[in-house]
Amino acid sequence: MPINGWWHEWTFNYDVKVDHNEVNLDLAEREAKILVWLGEDWQPAAFEPQPDTSIESTSNNETTN
Repeated sequence: MPINGWWHEWTFNYDVKVDHNEVNLDLAEREAKILVWLGEDWQPAAFEPQPDTSIESTSNNETTN
């Protein structure tokens, strides 16, 4: 372990690519990592920006006299 491919670290929710059957992880003295193998050909999802719904448009709220 680990075998080449993509792994997901479940506790801190990040993905890591393993090459040459080697991976470097930082571990605190009392810490564990849970790695789930995703496969050799798995690709991370492309980031798709989401619209910011916290900003309200004032142009729709204007009235004319």
